[in-house]
Amino acid sequence: MPKSYTQRGFAVFDDFESAYCGNICVVESSLATDHCVWIQFDEYGSNEKQEALHLNKEEAKRIIAALKEFVEYE
Repeated sequence: MPKSYTQRGFAVFDDFESAYCGNICVVESSLATDHCVWIQFDEYGSNEKQEALHLNKEEAKRIIAALKEFVEYE
């Protein structure tokens, strides 16, 4: 369930401060041809162009699997 919605009505699934001086936001994409999500990282005080991941559900599943492996790895 989304934590909130953008002004345009898109779901915000999470929004939190990272351990690396920035903010991470996972938000629903406006792409009309597929159900996708943006994972954005905004570094505090940076004037450089910020990059974001644009993922469909299959790509998100691969990221989830990789992160699960990372979390469980010792």
